[in-house]
Amino acid sequence: MSAERAAARRRAPTDEATELLRTLLIVQLRLAGLGYREIRAVAGCDMNRVNKTLKPLKSLGSPKRGESKRT
Repeated sequence: MSAERAAARRRAPTDEATELLRTLLIVQLRLAGLGYREIRAVAGCDMNRVNKTLKPLKSLGSPKRGESKRT
């Protein structure tokens, strides 16, 4: 096995963890009331990623800053 392949194998779980944390960050920022553009800037990803992540949450509506619709 080449050194590059071994390094890629070691990186894979870290990359998955990073993507999971980024997804959680996007959701939490939306629940905090940030807009899509603000979320994109903070999370450091593109709008497609933000839209794809938040599409299932549309049923919650758009919360105002600091307010949560969850009970």
